Amino acid sequence: MAIPTSKSTFKDYCLRALGSGVIDINVSDDQADDRIDEALQFFAQYHYDGIEKMYLKHLITEEEVTRARANTTSTGTDTSDNSITATFLEGNNFIPMPSAVVSVIQVWPFTDTGGGSNMFDMRYQLRLNDLFDLSSTSVIQYQMAMDNLDFLEHILVGETPIRFNQHQNRLYIDAD
Repeated sequence: MAIPTSKSTFKDYCLRALGSGVIDINVSDDQADDRIDEALQFFAQYHYDGIEKMYLKHLITEEEVTRARANTTSTGTDTSDNSITATFLEGNNFIPMPSAVVSVIQVWPFTDTGGGSNMFDMRYQLRLNDLFDLSSTSVIQYQMAMDNLDFLEHILVGETPIRFNQHQNRLYIDAD
């Protein structure tokens, strides 16, 4: 048996596997197509081989900055006697995502501490003062110092908090 390469050959294969030809399978073509589409969608969402890890980049435009600074107002009223009303402001600080995106793991940080050449950066000063002569300096000490700085940055700054809503195709970045 050759591997099915189209939807129609896959549908024929499934019907044969269910016993078509020996027993009557009372399923319309539309029903079979719908079940195949659902199975492929389930595979793409929940099986580790159905998704592909990739890096996406997004250019933040002036229109998005303006939209993110605006707020959406909503009002809530208590349900017992309708006497208390509160107004809430919800920020529009999201990035629209393509519908093919299933999840977002992380957002690269916006800081320049990773490889910047800022003269006042601690990493730059360590490189300048301690690594002027690589023949007399151990790389192990440098690596330990960089690991310590990474640890301190992780503790003091942390990672950028994000929320991803797949049903709305929105990535919320909860940062200043």
